[in-house]
Amino acid sequence: MSDIRLRSAEPADLPELERVITSAYAAERARLSGIPDVTDGLDAHIRDDIVHLAERAGRVLGVIVLIRKEAALLVANLAVSAEAQGTGIGGRLMQMAEDAAREMGYARMTLRTHVGLSGTRRFYVALGWDETGVSGQVVSMQKTL
Repeated sequence: MSDIRLRSAEPADLPELERVITSAYAAERARLSGIPDVTDGLDAHIRDDIVHLAERAGRVLGVIVLIRKEAALLVANLAVSAEAQGTGIGGRLMQMAEDAAREMGYARMTLRTHVGLSGTRRFYVALGWDETGVSGQVVSMQKTL
């Protein structure tokens, strides 16, 4: 894992980020209904929000999108390409996000995920996140820092 580099995303990274996100969600989108296309607006996130990526040897393997909200830092998206899932990249991106949230003075982070993404929900719980509610197909989660 020491060969993984985390860095801020740039506009030129957009095609690779879209590829990673599409790959990350492909199996679940085929299995579940109601998973939105989270690549929409990615260019605006790169411009206006906090987007970091994980890469190895110049190949993008993961991405995290963070949005500054008044009460908490929102994890708008975390995606690891299908080929790199289970390698610790998601955990590294989440740790980077928590560190950034603390540096910005946040005491809490939030996110939303699909109710049917049981593996994703377990991943977040293992990282110390709490489920705070379910509404339809959306599970809300938070982590106190």
